[in-house]
Amino acid sequence: MKLAPWLCLGALLVIVATFVYNKFYIVALFGAPIVGLLCFAMFLTHWRTGKDAFANFVAVLFIMVSISSAQGGLLWGVPQSLAVVTLFMTLPMLLFNKSISRWLSRGHG
Repeated sequence: MKLAPWLCLGALLVIVATFVYNKFYIVALFGAPIVGLLCFAMFLTHWRTGKDAFANFVAVLFIMVSISSAQGGLLWGVPQSLAVVTLFMTLPMLLFNKSISRWLSRGHG
């Protein structure tokens, strides 16, 4: 949670730099936000349950986005896609930090 502002800033810088260099990559615009929100949900599930399988699933999603961007043949699409995934994964942590922390600190039932 403490790194969320820095990750968002870094992701925005990479997105802007690759946009200035070329343009937006279609996978980054439409596929990566969904994957980023799914990664956020997997992180919450990992923090809530403590099961490592959910954290490993986040790594698998990052690898899948890298492969799908690389198959497009555009070198600048890979960092842009990963930056969009990172932005959508960390932005909810930045915006809803207090409510997420409260929810995670509650007992497991």
